[in-house]
Order: sequence, then C-alpha cells, then structure tokens
Amino acid sequence: MVNYRALDADNENVDDIADDWFDLQSGIQKRNEIIDLLYYNNDGDYDMEDDE
Repeated sequence: MVNYRALDADNENVDDIADDWFDLQSGIQKRNEIIDLLYYNNDGDYDMEDDE
C-alpha cells in the first residue's frame, strides 16, 4: 500500500513510493493488454465469440 503521507520532497520514502506507483501503473497496463487479447476480436468487437 502506498503511503501518501510520505509524499514530501524531504522524505526518504519518496523514491520507494514512486517505484511502487510505476509498478502499479505497469501492472494496470499489463492487465489491460491481457483483457484486450482475451476479449477483443481483431475487428474491435467486444465479445466472447470467435469470428467465423
């Protein structure tokens, strides 16, 4: 969990928080890419059916 109280330029935890934030964003991006691969057909339709 990110400790937002430590978001202070003089706080030694800022770098750790920034790393956690970028890791979170990277995880969200990877999740979205996987969802796109699983659910979006090549024609852009959002469904679970295969194109025939």
